Amino acid sequence: MPANDQEVSRDHHTISRSLAMILGANFVFLATIALYAGGSRLLAARASERWPQTEGLIIESRTTSNCILCRPTINYHYDVKGQSFVGSNITAGSQNYYNRGEAVSKIRSYAIGSTLAVYYDPNNPSIACLEPGVQDSFAYLYLVFAGCLMSAGLYLFWRFSITKPKKDYGCRRFR
Repeated sequence: MPANDQEVSRDHHTISRSLAMILGANFVFLATIALYAGGSRLLAARASERWPQTEGLIIESRTTSNCILCRPTINYHYDVKGQSFVGSNITAGSQNYYNRGEAVSKIRSYAIGSTLAVYYDPNNPSIACLEPGVQDSFAYLYLVFAGCLMSAGLYLFWRFSITKPKKDYGCRRFR
């Protein structure tokens, strides 16, 4: 029987060791995914700063009519060493989603029929973008989110790996 109410309260609010380990593993797994997503965006943006450029032509510039968070559709044609390509990436890496006003503003800056510089990956010219080196806040948010999840997961592993489970010898102590 517990010695006082505080001891009962402490035992009542703890989580089991196996649950803590499962939560910790899930946090580390999600952190790894977020770290990959943010890191790949930053690496793609940095790599695109060194890509060569060629002249391109905007062949489509639109947005969906009813979107809260949307991605503008901007397609462009460009040639590299005699090969023709059609690109759709505004920035290197995965694309952002915009609110309606930002999307409309973005498509206005890329009017159909206008010529512009297209930056392409020299190792794979089918990968191209219109705005090289653009690093958006989403990449950093992924990294911060990954850091928080990783910290929480590692804390759970550390906290419950140093705590030894209570031994139960099968007998009760009576007072």
